[in-house]
Amino acid sequence: MTELGFPRRFTNWVMECVKTVSYSILINGETTHPFEAARGLRQGDPISPFLFAIAIKYLSRLLQNLKDTREFKFHPRCGKLGTSHMCFADDLLLFSRGDLASITMIQQCFNEFSKASGLLANLGKRSVYFGGVSLAEEVQILTRLRFSRGEFPFNYLGIPLSTQKITLIQWKPLITRITARISSWTARKLSYASRAQLIQSVIFGIQAYWAQLFMMPTKVMKMIKAYCRSYLWSGSNTITKKALVAWETLCSPKCVGGLNLTNLSKHVSYQGGRYETTSFLHMN
Repeated sequence: MTELGFPRRFTNWVMECVKTVSYSILINGETTHPFEAARGLRQGDPISPFLFAIAIKYLSRLLQNLKDTREFKFHPRCGKLGTSHMCFADDLLLFSRGDLASITMIQQCFNEFSKASGLLANLGKRSVYFGGVSLAEEVQILTRLRFSRGEFPFNYLGIPLSTQKITLIQWKPLITRITARISSWTARKLSYASRAQLIQSVIFGIQAYWAQLFMMPTKVMKMIKAYCRSYLWSGSNTITKKALVAWETLCSPKCVGGLNLTNLSKHVSYQGGRYETTSFLHMN
């Protein structure tokens, strides 16, 4: 916080909250004597996510400063945007060209951040992904970082990431998640309107999350539509041919007699291109 320019008084207030944490345990209806916590804030303290965001901002600034260093080379697909990293909560993705000099500079930034914050990468969840890098360079980088070598595809935020177009088998988690949702609803006695609302808000929401990143194959869209249609009319989690009204009619606006459901064959939110990488680090 001092490095980011926060006022000293404000920093002292925050550190007072951090250093004065104590707990007491309830045993047989009686509380024990309070004892001080070794680290962290009070459970449920609303200041915790703000402090984490401040700490990650410090790391982000360190990585952004790499663009002013000649020795650092961006990932070929990230150079125009000047992107060296992406963060989601405590999950961190680092991008660079696959050379030892660039990797070393990223490691130095992270080591400086670790000294200042006390946060360390999870040894069991950090990996490095290569593409277009010689075997000798891979060995040098792995020896320097002490990371495990990752293989594509791998799951990130619930979806598979790959350097190539994902296969039909890799779409199976999406189908499995949709059928699991439907299975949890089959025991409920819901009206047609309630089922339609669940399909529109939940099932199509799950589908849209994947469609933002990948071009969805026609076979997958037909399978999702079949499960939704079967659940709407029969309330089951198995595909049936029972349908009182054509699906295309249900996807039409309510003013013409439909339910305004999403027509997957005409609603693709993202035409994904091919994703390639030279050197890709994943840390948690």
